[in-house]
Amino acid sequence: MSDSNQLIQALSNLMKLGAFKDLKIFVEGEVALLFLVYQSEEKMMSPKDIAANLGISKGRVTALINSLSEKELIDIAISLEDRRSFNIMLTPLGLDYLKPKIQKAEAYFSVVSQLLGKEKTDVLVSIINEITTVMEGVTI
Repeated sequence: MSDSNQLIQALSNLMKLGAFKDLKIFVEGEVALLFLVYQSEEKMMSPKDIAANLGISKGRVTALINSLSEKELIDIAISLEDRRSFNIMLTPLGLDYLKPKIQKAEAYFSVVSQLLGKEKTDVLVSIINEITTVMEGVTI
C-alpha cells in the first residue's frame, strides 16, 4: 500500500470513531459559529470574520446567524468601530448550550492524553500542527 493510501486509511479510521463524529459539530454549522465566537478574544465577531474563519460564504453565515438568533443563542449588536457592520455575541443561553459540548470534547481528549502520556501527546500535537501547515500550502 502506498504512503498516501496508508495516510488516507489511517485518517479514515480516525474519522469513523464516535468521538470524531461528535467533534464535527465544532467545524461545521451552528455550533462551529458559536464555538468560534466563544474562542475569540473579544467574545464577539463580525459576520465577515466568521465567514473567513469557517471558510463559508457570507450567505451561509447570514443563515446561521438568523437561525441562532431565532433560538436566542446569539445577540446581534451594531459595531462601535463601523456603524455599517455588526457583531455577533453569545447570549447566556448560547453559552449554556455550548458549554456541555465543549466539556464532552475536553473530557474525551483528557482521557486520550492520559492514555498516551504527556510526551506522546506533545508529539501528536506537534505532528497535527505540522500537517496543518503543510496541507494549507498544498493545492491540486
